[in-house]
Order: sequence, then C-alpha cells, then structure tokens
Amino acid sequence: MRHGRHFACALWALCLLWLSATFLAAQGLSIGRIGVIAALYPASWGLAQLGTGAWSDHVGRKPLIIAAYAGGAAALAVFVLAGSNVLGLWLGILLLATFNFVESPQLQALLSDVTPPALRDASFAIYFTLAFVSGSLWVLLYGAVVENLGNALGLSVSFVIMAVAFVVAASVVVPIRLDQGDASKLSAP
Repeated sequence: MRHGRHFACALWALCLLWLSATFLAAQGLSIGRIGVIAALYPASWGLAQLGTGAWSDHVGRKPLIIAAYAGGAAALAVFVLAGSNVLGLWLGILLLATFNFVESPQLQALLSDVTPPALRDASFAIYFTLAFVSGSLWVLLYGAVVENLGNALGLSVSFVIMAVAFVVAASVVVPIRLDQGDASKLSAP
C-alpha cells in the first residue's frame, strides 16, 4: 500500500506542477522564474511532512485535515490573485505545497484509526482506488476547462474549481463522528 500512496502523491504533484508552470507561463514569467518557483513546491511539500504526524497526534486528525483543505483553498486563491507578482506567486506556491499534501497522510491515518483491523486492507484498497479514479477525472476536467477557455482564463478557472473542491472536502470531513475509543487515539494523552 505504501508504494501506491507515494505514486498517487507523485502523480498529483506532477499534475499540480504542470498546471502551476503553465499558469506561470501564461502570466508571462520567464522559464528561470518558473523553475525557481516550481522548485519551491516539492521542497515545501517535503518540509511540511516533517511535523504533521506529531502535530496530528497532538491536535487530532480531523482538525488537521479540515485545516489542510481550508489552507489549500486559501493558497490557491493567493496563487491565482498574485497574477504575475513573483513574491505573491512564491507565497501561493509555498502555501499550496504546505497544505496540499498534509491531507492525504492524515486521511490515511484517520482511516486506519477508525477502521477495524480486519477491514483495513479493504478500506485502503477502496481509498486508493477512489483517489486514483477521482484524480484522473480531475485531470480530465482541468484539461477540458483549459482547452475550452485557453491558458490564462482556463488555468485560473481550474484553480478556482480546485479551491471549491477543497472547501467541499473540508465540509464533508466536519460531520465525521469519532467514538470515544477512536478519539483517544487521535489526540495526545
């Protein structure tokens, strides 16, 4: 399962990097600036992973998942609204990388916490199947939007659609109820 998670994250990162780089090119940035801004993305992503496990053990999985989705939506807004402002684009990509890949490991930890051991393998198989299928459908949607609206408008619209999807995802996590046994596993003693 671990290799599937890494593959899914890498695939999503490549998709987001492509969309980001294409958006930056549409804003008129040079290849050098695009490369520097794009390099910040995986670096921030890696750094964000260092503390999130311990943080989620302290505050709980659910609040961190909701914060990751809300932060991802805000980061997309910063990125789109920055236009060709390099400092704003740096901030947007830094925030996007920081929040974007926090949610997947937390969702997996939450799934592990709330699923009986006998059902975990099947639960993770379903989780990754849905992740790959939905990721593929999102890529098709973004491609269709960009194809029909052109790079400048299409990419902005794609990022707005992503931001709305993050807000919807956060709202889906809010009503998840944890029984007392699950809740004790999700926060520090």
